Amino acid sequence: MKRTLISLLCVVLPLLAMAQQKDYSHWSVSGDLGVNRFDGDVIQNVTNALPAGDIKLTWGLAVEYAITPIWGVSLDYYNMPFSGTLSDFTYGHFDFKTNSSNFDLNATVNLMKLIFPELKTKWHVNSALGLGTAFYKFKGLKALLPASDNAATYAIVSMDQSKSYRGMTIPVSLSTEYNFTNSFALGVKFQARTYNQDDLEGFKFINDNGGSRKPWRGVSNDMAEAATVYLRYKINAVDKDHLRNITMKEFTDDGELRKLKSDVNGLKGKVNAVEGKVNDLTPRVEKLEKTLSPDGPDDDGDGVPNSRDKEPATPKGNEVDFYGRTVPGLKHITESDLGNVTPSQLVDGKDSDGDGVPDNRDREPNTPKGNPVDFWGVSVKDGKVMGDGSVYFDFDKVDSDAEALRTIQLVAERMKANPTTTVEIRGYADFIGGIPYNQKLSQRRADVVKDKLVKEYGIDASKIIANGKGKLFEPKKAYRLNRRCNFFFNK
Repeated sequence: MKRTLISLLCVVLPLLAMAQQKDYSHWSVSGDLGVNRFDGDVIQNVTNALPAGDIKLTWGLAVEYAITPIWGVSLDYYNMPFSGTLSDFTYGHFDFKTNSSNFDLNATVNLMKLIFPELKTKWHVNSALGLGTAFYKFKGLKALLPASDNAATYAIVSMDQSKSYRGMTIPVSLSTEYNFTNSFALGVKFQARTYNQDDLEGFKFINDNGGSRKPWRGVSNDMAEAATVYLRYKINAVDKDHLRNITMKEFTDDGELRKLKSDVNGLKGKVNAVEGKVNDLTPRVEKLEKTLSPDGPDDDGDGVPNSRDKEPATPKGNEVDFYGRTVPGLKHITESDLGNVTPSQLVDGKDSDGDGVPDNRDREPNTPKGNPVDFWGVSVKDGKVMGDGSVYFDFDKVDSDAEALRTIQLVAERMKANPTTTVEIRGYADFIGGIPYNQKLSQRRADVVKDKLVKEYGIDASKIIANGKGKLFEPKKAYRLNRRCNFFFNK
């Protein structure tokens, strides 16, 4: 009822505000590609307006959240490799290579909308100021150092190229973009970046024995400039207006309606949370249904469907547990065993250790309580996977005798002791009769046992699988032994 009411409100309230109120999208992502040039001490040329560093390829990614049509915040990443050369008659010749990775948090402003809040245009002029962290590695440094007045020594300066250094960076950018659709914009960006380090060239590795100031030891921190082309994608800008696509006037005119929409979104959030829990439960329920289902392909013919068979290639004839795993130590009834069974051993009798097997055929008369046993009352190895004694039936019957009722009672007690237990009841028929008939008979036997557990002992029917497996072909003379139901527990 509560979920229905919330869902109704989520439909009605937006209809009341639909004529005037709009829900805006805020997020956008962009990718940059362009060039950069390093502006450091070692490559300064006083006769040039621009630094003399090498031009290198740079790229970047950005995620922006628009708070209003004017203001926003963005998280950027830029990869900027640097390289350059210094030739000095006195100090020598130097080549350097450095790679930097820059992570920035920026405040963004749409200058066009700040100056013209009512102007409707596809052209935007943006600016950003940020603060970030730069991680840089020195990839190479070569030095041709003067050894005397008339000679020079060439050396590759030793450095650890795997070590990463870091510093702070302050990026400032100015960009212009054209919104050719509601979702996409193409732009050009110019960026200047200042570092709080003065040795991104790596020249701090060069030993200064003389102690005098070298030309790579300047008085200002290093900088870099970049020019890039970028493509911006405004997320969900088709279904609703993106804040980058509307004017500031449009944004401020519907403040009260926007508050109402916010309340509606809050209700929708609660509904989505409930739906999320339902969706989370759905695959778990489907998995449980597959586990409990007695039907489905059974490639190895062990009576356990592939959907829960953890031993998909069980050798033929092996007895298996709830999950299709061979039960170690389970004794199968063979033709030679039949000669050792007397008629009195197949009917009810005194059961001193309460394991579901009468004393007159119990070969382990003091079975510990709760241990699963085979036909002869012998504990089964790895007993947690098996159930208590089998339930046997007369020819072409589904009636339960006193021995069967005792076994069913033991199964019920075990399931009540652990409410999370699930049991599979596998019904069988002997060799006499046709296959279709015996298939139905074995299912009826499993259903009868399940019905007793549910109606007489209050066991949850959803925790019981009744699975008729048809006739047992071997041994052909094991009539009563093969007219049975076995119990297999999930744990």
